[in-house]
Amino acid sequence: MMQKQFQNQQKNMQQSSQTLANENDSLKKQISDLQANLDKMTLERAKGSGSSKQLEMQIVELENKVMMLEEEKRQEKEANLQNKEELNKKVNNLTQVNNMKKMIMDKNSHIKTLRDRLSKYENLDED
Repeated sequence: MMQKQFQNQQKNMQQSSQTLANENDSLKKQISDLQANLDKMTLERAKGSGSSKQLEMQIVELENKVMMLEEEKRQEKEANLQNKEELNKKVNNLTQVNNMKKMIMDKNSHIKTLRDRLSKYENLDED
């Protein structure tokens, strides 16, 4: 009887040992699969970070180009403004323009005198 119990216990232990071995193999396979997935993801991440670094570099280059273009635009505006001022000075210094200004001032003065004279006569008419 003792021998039978011993055999039963030994049989149970062997079954338990076999079950544990199977579970152990299953866990080893899961670990190996997880490790493979981790390696794959690490590789993809490294590739992704490389491309993201390239994108970041492109963004920085584009930002630098934008800054350079904005500076060129500002310089062009300043040059354009200076050219306009120089052109206005040249036009104002022309003899023809000066003569026209003088004529206009004379005519305005003459018109003012005529208005004053006319206003005297209009005041007389109202009385």
